[in-house]
Parts: sequence; structure tokens; C-alpha cells
Amino acid sequence: MTVYFPCGAAQLDRVGSSDMENRYGGDGFGLRRRRGMLPTAIKYLLIANVGLFAADWVATYLASRGVMSPVYWWLFDPRHGALPLQPNIDPDLAAAYGMLKPWQLVTYMFVHGGIGHVGINMFMLWMFGVEVEERWGTRHFTTYYFLCGIGGAVLQILVPMLLGKPPVPVVGASGAVAGALLAYGLMFPNRRLVLFPIFIPIPAKWFVVIYVAVELFRGLGGSTGIAHFAHLGGMLFGYLYIRHQQRKRRFLRF
Repeated sequence: MTVYFPCGAAQLDRVGSSDMENRYGGDGFGLRRRRGMLPTAIKYLLIANVGLFAADWVATYLASRGVMSPVYWWLFDPRHGALPLQPNIDPDLAAAYGMLKPWQLVTYMFVHGGIGHVGINMFMLWMFGVEVEERWGTRHFTTYYFLCGIGGAVLQILVPMLLGKPPVPVVGASGAVAGALLAYGLMFPNRRLVLFPIFIPIPAKWFVVIYVAVELFRGLGGSTGIAHFAHLGGMLFGYLYIRHQQRKRRFLRF
């Protein structure tokens, strides 16, 4: 079965190899688990992200009708869901967003800019994250996910400052999801993916390399509208975490 990823890749040959059957109990590629319950972290991350997006949509609609709620302002005020907010930020942005608060390094991951944004991120999290959590366990995967998200935020804050570019707010789980993609590529390097819309099958490891190169090129080129360095930061911090765990022999070799 071929599944086309809306933001860049499709997976081929989801079922079949004896290695997958041995690893996941006979169904290949973890399909036995997929027919039942999702892994714990993936399940609750999906619920939290989709639930908060739905709550944001409802609260925004009510606000447009003059109905306000303290919960709305705490959850969806930009100060709780967007960054970077540096001391040298543009005065207009400072007035709108305030200054960077520590919790924003986490809360920004649960705020999305639209249904396409949250939909693609959650689809990618499901496609790449399920097998990673099944291999590592919920505790390691949860730690990894949030570390990648925080790392993405840190890099997205620092790089524009170092390059002398104006800071802009950023929201979404893309940095954490990019970390899941990296782990998947390391875990299943020869799993074939297809680039959309080129439709040329390539190993997952090369897809990750191409993804990093494109994000770096677009980030340095000043492409706007996408937090490229948040994606790269998620992958960088994820890679460092994996290497640290491998040195401590807590993970199997990829």
C-alpha cells in the first residue's frame, strides 16, 4: 500500500518483511497495534493537539460574537503560545506578544495556525512516531518529543538573532515532529519513501538528508511563513539525545 504524505513523502511497502513480523508480532510494520490502541504518548499528543485546536476554534468563534472566557485568554493569548519574544523585539510585536516566558518553549507546540497546519503535523506524528514509541517505550519517546520541540524553539530564537534578522512568533509541533522523522530515518534507514510530487522511491535516510538540506537552504535564504530553524533545531536536539542514549547503551543501535 502506498500512502502519500501531503508535506513531502509517501511510504511504500508497509507490510511484508519477516523482520517486521518478528518485531511487531506477525502483522508487519506494527499493524497489530494500529488496529487497536495507539501507543500512549502518541494517543495523548494527538488528543491534546487536536482538542486544543478545536477549543481555540470554538473560543475564537465565541469571541467574535462578544463571548469571552478567561480560559480562552490563558490558552490562546499569544504570550502562552508563540515565540520568539526577545528584548529587542519590534515595539509593535512587543506590545502584542509581550516578552518570552519559559513556558512558551512548551506551550507553543500545542498552538497551530490552521486546520492544515495541525492536520499535517498530527498525520506526520502518527506516521513516523508510532513505530518510534513502540521501539523506545513511552517514557523515552515522550522525553525525546518534548526535547525536540524545545530544541526547535531555542534554535528558532537564536538563529535570527545571530543573523541579524527580525524575530517573528512561531507556533506548532513541527520541531518535535521533525525530531520524530529523524528518529524514524535512523531506525528504518532503508525503508522506501517517495517524494511528493516527484514519486521517486528513496530510502528514508536519504529523505532525511534531503529534508535537512532543503530546510537549511530555505532558512538561510530568508523564506518566510515556515519556521525552518525550528525543524532543524528539533532534529539537532533529537540527534544529540539519541547519541547520548546510545553512548549509555540505553537504545539498540539503529
